[in-house]
Amino acid sequence: MAQGGVNIFYIINIMTFSLNDKHILVNYHYVENPNDKNSGTHPCSVEEFEKHIGFLSKHYKPASISGVFDEAQKNSSEKYYSITFDDGLKSQYKNAVPILEKYGAHGTFFPIGVTSEGKIPTTHKIHILLSFISSDEFIDFSNKFLKNQFSENSSKYFISKDRRISSDRRLYEDIPTANLKETFVSLPSNVLEELVNSYFETLNLDEKECCHNLFINEDEIKSLEARGFSIGNHTYHHHTVNTLSREALKKDIKKAQSYFVGIVSRPQVVFCYPHGVVIDEAVKIVRDFGFTNAVTVEMKGVTSGDDPFRIPRYDRVNIRDFLKINVTV
Repeated sequence: MAQGGVNIFYIINIMTFSLNDKHILVNYHYVENPNDKNSGTHPCSVEEFEKHIGFLSKHYKPASISGVFDEAQKNSSEKYYSITFDDGLKSQYKNAVPILEKYGAHGTFFPIGVTSEGKIPTTHKIHILLSFISSDEFIDFSNKFLKNQFSENSSKYFISKDRRISSDRRLYEDIPTANLKETFVSLPSNVLEELVNSYFETLNLDEKECCHNLFINEDEIKSLEARGFSIGNHTYHHHTVNTLSREALKKDIKKAQSYFVGIVSRPQVVFCYPHGVVIDEAVKIVRDFGFTNAVTVEMKGVTSGDDPFRIPRYDRVNIRDFLKINVTV
């Protein structure tokens, strides 16, 4: 089942959002106003988030993930939407939840279990680092680190600042940033983890403190459930499913389930694939665990022919781009 070490970025099918979509899920990560301390996270501002929810509530009725999916299977003429939040970030709790409550919107949150131990997944460490340093600085450090620690592969993974690695992807990003991400895609996961941890130490960043500030805690998870929101399973360690053996993935999902049983009263029935990577074996495992639905990062509306374990979600950028063009809706 393991298919290499890639576990940070992914390729997704992108479609343009339209009001012709009758049943939709929309996903968010960081919801906070941009500042010099979060530039690496590319957050959705609080004002923009409220604009999105106000727009969606005007044109759609709120529902849970299963509610939206069930209506789509019936080809319902009624329009429904639901909001999802990956990773269980503190900004979602502080900034998004009050807006959801204001508009009566339903949200499903997918926290990462390992953050309860004060540990930050590699993906989020990269977000943090890029909020402290430029892509150019990260490239310089990466090239030096790989040359010193993995000299046999340093030339293979050398990151250029002036020539694009890919001529057809990430064209909306500047060359250094695009090349940095393209290289991280190809790095073995253990090498990438060691590189990122080394830079964390170089900058004297306290992982536990950063984790406390970035992710929701158990009391906040309990509060979300008490306020009527749903909690889903996003695995315990946030590893991409195609990098794990069958048994390792089962163990990681089970550990997340066991952890949340002690926090929330209702069982987790919805699963979210880390980094949006989906393979057939993982779908079978998720189904066997008794989940009723699982969501992906395929950007399109939910339709009657969709698999309940491969439910698509629009990203907030799809709503943002739609509203830029359709300013009067």
